[in-house]
Amino acid sequence: MPSTLGIVSSGYYNRPMWIAVSGAVTDYLMAYPFDTYTGFGSKIAAPSSSPPTTTQSHVSWSPDNTIVLTGQLNTSPYVNAWAWSSGSWGSKYSNPASITADSHKNTVFNPQGTDVISSVGSSSATTADAWAWSSGWGTKYASPIISNGQNDGTFVLNGTAVIYGIINATTGVVAYPFTSGTGFGTKYSDPATLPTTQGQSIAWDENTQTVITSQGNTSPYVNAYPFSSSGWGTRFTITSAFTTNVVEIAFDKRGESAFFFQSTPTRRAWSASGFGSNLTAPAGGLTTSASTMSNSVSVDNSTFVQVSGGASPYIKAWPIRSSTTMGTAFTAPADISLSSPRWVKFSN
Repeated sequence: MPSTLGIVSSGYYNRPMWIAVSGAVTDYLMAYPFDTYTGFGSKIAAPSSSPPTTTQSHVSWSPDNTIVLTGQLNTSPYVNAWAWSSGSWGSKYSNPASITADSHKNTVFNPQGTDVISSVGSSSATTADAWAWSSGWGTKYASPIISNGQNDGTFVLNGTAVIYGIINATTGVVAYPFTSGTGFGTKYSDPATLPTTQGQSIAWDENTQTVITSQGNTSPYVNAYPFSSSGWGTRFTITSAFTTNVVEIAFDKRGESAFFFQSTPTRRAWSASGFGSNLTAPAGGLTTSASTMSNSVSVDNSTFVQVSGGASPYIKAWPIRSSTTMGTAFTAPADISLSSPRWVKFSN
């Protein structure tokens, strides 16, 4: 059995966990129970009202794990929400009354579970969608006017601001204050040193109040900034320079390291001062598929999971043995039916 040394101090080691996966083929959405010590359980039957086509979004969970969200590629209803209870899918929520008719990505709750944002994912889009949430989709907030569509977006500063990675734009990243019940405020001034091209994946660490964004296949491949209620700080210096495309980023839950999905997973030390040294990375990462790569770290900080559409087994997980080392990969599930997974997410 893979070693999981050093995880008990997290305080979550006996808490039920699940992994949700969205994708482009057949089921479009699936979930697995996951145990810190034994790994993947059997695949949970898909919801009775599955998405009708490719789920484009980072699949995500409500703070209390009672709702699962995904976005959808080019087809109404563009966003989806299902009830979830103790390891089983429930009914699909009625669609929002108002939505931008476009592909939607990275549909996520704020930490309080009272609001949802969804990145509008075509380069021609000039809006970002957000709704109040109360037992279902509520009123749609007025949208800011954005120069291009969004690759990614997330709540930061405990839900009081939102950061987006922008498609095909010189700005690359933008940020707005956000107030539950009111919505978006006036855009923060752009960072003094911008990404050199579009912003792709956005990763936020609440511990150190820092954000890292990837910028695809263009040097320096990632950018990292402190961010506060006053806005963007000075961009961090990138130590141990990245030399290849970075698609997806995930912080661990203590803000001590960050995982980067490149041709294989890599791992760097992290602190409020920025990048540290290279750390032991997961061994035997999945075959790269440029359009379908994602990763996530479990809430108890015990496990790192990766999906890729490059080749079977499509999903793989490793124990995080300590702040610097990884363990041997868990056995991949034999019953995965998504041959082109797009995103993966541990429950909260």
